[in-house]
Amino acid sequence: MIAGVNFINLNAKNKKFQLRINNLSPNKKAKVMKLHINYIGRIKGAMNNGEHSLFGKLNNEDISYKDKKEILDYIDEKAKTQFFNKAVISIKEAEAEKYGMINKEEWINLINLKIKDIAKEYGIREDQVDYLASVHTEPGHIHCHLVFFDRNNKEQSNNFIKYDRIKRELNKYVYKEEISKIQEVQNKSKDSKLLKENFNKDMETLIGRSTLKMFNNRINIKELNNIQKEILSFYEKLKDYQEKNNKNSFRKAFLPPLLKDELRKLSFLIVGSSTQLSKNVKDYINSSIKQEVILSNNEKRLLITKEKAIEFIYSKVDNQILQFLKERKVEVNEYNKEVTNRLNQNKYKSSIKNNIAYNLNDLLNNINNTLEDTKEAQKGFSKQINKQNIETKAQRMEYYLKHRDVGLINWEN
Repeated sequence: MIAGVNFINLNAKNKKFQLRINNLSPNKKAKVMKLHINYIGRIKGAMNNGEHSLFGKLNNEDISYKDKKEILDYIDEKAKTQFFNKAVISIKEAEAEKYGMINKEEWINLINLKIKDIAKEYGIREDQVDYLASVHTEPGHIHCHLVFFDRNNKEQSNNFIKYDRIKRELNKYVYKEEISKIQEVQNKSKDSKLLKENFNKDMETLIGRSTLKMFNNRINIKELNNIQKEILSFYEKLKDYQEKNNKNSFRKAFLPPLLKDELRKLSFLIVGSSTQLSKNVKDYINSSIKQEVILSNNEKRLLITKEKAIEFIYSKVDNQILQFLKERKVEVNEYNKEVTNRLNQNKYKSSIKNNIAYNLNDLLNNINNTLEDTKEAQKGFSKQINKQNIETKAQRMEYYLKHRDVGLINWEN
């Protein structure tokens, strides 16, 4: 399990000391802050940058190679009137070595890139923030001191800081490669033909086929009949709504809540019709959760992420069903124009139903083929794991991230 980046607000941690500083005279406030800056910019235990080890921007100017006196003079002036925020950002030594955070350049990139997000949580505008920092590399305690303030606002900007958001942004940078690899797993599920391709095939390709033969008994015939029945039932309800409200839209956003609920039940039914289809959806949800563990490892955030992942992946299925029904109706309309200018209403409805039924079978055949491909990829990956004598889930995940091109990871064991 990745520990993640830690962010400590020194003002809040040393609250009593901070209150004493707040009550000091302007000159004494400036003196205390200069002592702190002088300490964090020390050479010993810090990554050397000549006279000092400070980096950052003051009044939009890079301070890395400025004289220490020039920096302290600016701090002396600002500390008399501005509220200074002090923080420490740390990472475990093993993770710092693994993810390149023993390199000062990486810390500089991290702070320069994420200072806007940190400042935002403190209520400071990006164009108004002054900041300086220094990395200390004592064995077992790699950390970065950060001091920042609003150069134009004399008051403390925000007393209610959401530290989880700050940690999340810092984690995005430090573990970017790890996150990118997990996102590839997500994309393989999202990009699956099962959820991405349209639900349309020429119905001529289905005529004369045996359902049992077509699916090689992999999907139960009762499941197929039930899905067909429910799709036709949903179409009837959708058509009635469109006629009563004089609407012809197949967009989910314009459906009433009851129809949205019916649509989602239909998506659950289709996904649940195959263990492989369910697995593909489950992989996406689980990989989303695993990514969130790396970003924040916060229980509340994990629950939110899970809910969002479920909603996202099933919305894909919802929209594909609506697109499928829309295309079936369009196909029948086009056919009717070619055959006759007038068509009995009952025959028209029957034509749409038949079109839906025929194309549904072909759709499920394509879904089944896609899931077979996913299954073979997972089998190959499992064989590789067995060859390496990998037993734990952590070892499995680490091995997968190094060999991610073999297919979807088996997250279950």
